[in-house]
Amino acid sequence: MLVFDVELGAGESKEFRYFNAIAADKTLALDLFEKGQRTFDDLLQHSEQIFNDLISCAFAPGNSELVARPTPPKFTPTAAGQLRPV
Repeated sequence: MLVFDVELGAGESKEFRYFNAIAADKTLALDLFEKGQRTFDDLLQHSEQIFNDLISCAFAPGNSELVARPTPPKFTPTAAGQLRPV
């Protein structure tokens, strides 16, 4: 369990970014983590778009999107070191 004890002054704010990397071994996990941190903004934007699309589908008659995607999307590193949805 991660616990952060942060004191902020009046009007001050902090941003905490969470990225979980799971891989076959420690080296691969650390590499994936570093790539995820470097491209965090892009991954966040992509995830938000997927979430917004799923919410829209929930209210669309006859949609099959929510049935077709029972788990959150996964990402994999490309040869160029970028992360792409699987």
